[in-house]
Amino acid sequence: MSTRLDNFMKSKNVVLFFGGVVSMAAAYTIWGNDGQGVFPSQPDPTGDPKTWTKEECQLWLNKASESLTAVDVD
Repeated sequence: MSTRLDNFMKSKNVVLFFGGVVSMAAAYTIWGNDGQGVFPSQPDPTGDPKTWTKEECQLWLNKASESLTAVDVD
């Protein structure tokens, strides 16, 4: 005689839910995790700003704008 737990474990929804949880955990580990994942964040550009490439300037401006939005202005 099957119990409620047996019927629950046979459900396709449980398998799909578990697969989704595992996929989300893998995606968070690869892309997220505050720069500690597979794709770490790039360091701030150094040296003379006049010699920076366009990508380095954009990176610096993006990081500067993030820090400005994080500041609580009263």
